[in-house]
Amino acid sequence: MRFLRKSNPNRIKKHIYKKSTVKVLFFYVCTKCFCLRGNLS
Repeated sequence: MRFLRKSNPNRIKKHIYKKSTVKVLFFYVCTKCFCLRGNLS
């Protein structure tokens, strides 16, 4: 029980970290595409 309770926060942290990195990547790609579109027009 103690081991499970100990490992749980790390797993949640990793999940949040994964989510945030995906968000940053998505934002980066969107910004790049927006800049490219602005340069083309």
